[in-house]
Amino acid sequence: MLFLAPLALCTVIAAPLLLRTGEFLPANMVAWMQTGERQFLYLPRFTDHTFALKLEATRLRQPDVVAIGSSRSNQWRSAMYQPLDFYNAGGPFYAISDFVAALEAWDGHPPRVMIMTLDYFIFIKEFQAVAAASSKDSELSKREWAQALKGLVALAIREPDKFIPNQHEPIYGLPALGMQAITSGTGFRMDGSFQYGNVMLDYPRSNIEHAIAGITNGGAWPLQPGDEMLPSLMREFERFVALARERNIALIAVTPPLDPAILAALRNSPYHEAFRQFHSPQTAEWLKKLGINYHDFTDLRSIDGRADEFVDPYHPSEPAYVRMLLKLMEDPLVSALLPGLDPDQLKSALDRSTRLEVYRNTFAGSASAEP
Repeated sequence: MLFLAPLALCTVIAAPLLLRTGEFLPANMVAWMQTGERQFLYLPRFTDHTFALKLEATRLRQPDVVAIGSSRSNQWRSAMYQPLDFYNAGGPFYAISDFVAALEAWDGHPPRVMIMTLDYFIFIKEFQAVAAASSKDSELSKREWAQALKGLVALAIREPDKFIPNQHEPIYGLPALGMQAITSGTGFRMDGSFQYGNVMLDYPRSNIEHAIAGITNGGAWPLQPGDEMLPSLMREFERFVALARERNIALIAVTPPLDPAILAALRNSPYHEAFRQFHSPQTAEWLKKLGINYHDFTDLRSIDGRADEFVDPYHPSEPAYVRMLLKLMEDPLVSALLPGLDPDQLKSALDRSTRLEVYRNTFAGSASAEP
């Protein structure tokens, strides 16, 4: 007992500290916590279970309208869609099988409208390995426990002040869970949208020259090269659309803007024929025949956008999403699916926006942003 006492004491002291970081919480528990009244930001540093988080949060909330897709759907906000009940489930959906899994998970209470982010890369062979590598589970595996523990120990040695966090993110001082949220203010808000704290704090990030070089040299994440949209994946997508139709889900598909220089590089790249195929009239007609209300906003000029409204070369910032929604509302079919949205209110919010943010910590039903 005397021999084990120091070890037991260390465990008693360390365990609460480790749990306070939020790194070891199951994604399903975090999703349940997000249904409460208290705002907090969430993003672990050493593991990624966003897929399970978004599936469970949507299942618990049962929103009328849901956004879904890759990280290029990150900036849809509930405040944009008020008075409708909206949740942003986007971020971790990179493969068509992910979309199908969402339909199955939400089968009991499917959303009435699904706003999908569509890009060429979900239809190419080169992207499938990337999509398959992401975790789909809520619980951490033994390997992930070890990985997170190793990362926290290294962080405690290198930056001990961050290992015992005050559990508030540095941008607006909101409560935070996960070391990424705690240290940089980067993570998911209660409406499922993403706060790019690392960009607000001007951390080093992907620049336009590096991104263009990646495309010119054959492509790199997230714009992998591809010779064609695979017919097998197109058929799989058709099956997904049929499943959504069986569940009476209306599909609105959107391709968000890319930085104009990135768009020019892709259009001229000999490695990205799949990109050009995706943006062809033939593909637009195919999506229309499937019954999808599709809007291609890849060119920033299509939404009267600004070149500085990007968090990086691939991800538009929040003001660009308001501009996209305003363009969507010009379509009578979309307007009918999203009743009650006020274009004047959206324009007024856009007039007050910064380069990166429109609503900050204002959500549907809340009157003002928290400090």
